[in-house]
Amino acid sequence: MITWTDWPARRRPARAALAAAIVLVSTGAAVAVDPLIGFVGALLLLASVRDGLLPTRFRLSDTGVHLSNPLRSRSRDWDGFGGWQPLTDGFELLGRGRNPALRRRRGLVLRCPDRLDEVASELRLRLGDPEAA
Repeated sequence: MITWTDWPARRRPARAALAAAIVLVSTGAAVAVDPLIGFVGALLLLASVRDGLLPTRFRLSDTGVHLSNPLRSRSRDWDGFGGWQPLTDGFELLGRGRNPALRRRRGLVLRCPDRLDEVASELRLRLGDPEAA
């Protein structure tokens, strides 16, 4: 089992601060109009920037892949993936299917800039060699 946490906001603090400021200002403006709209708007804005602003914990186990952050938790079995591709700072796990757009939609992105070799070895073991981009 391989487990790690990735927090893009720590690597790019200026970008994270800008995103957080936009969320706060937008939420403040919406709360001034209606507190309920402000609350719903804050949740929607946070959900849209969660991958870049919030830490995500990744786990690769014998059964599959699990990722979680404060707003989302997702698990997929290994047989739900049809392949994988390397990215600059991680890997894209592709879902099953013939349509490339659906394969990407059913897939997951594993951000692991500090553990690329270890995660690549596990993906080769579970899913075979990477697919050509």
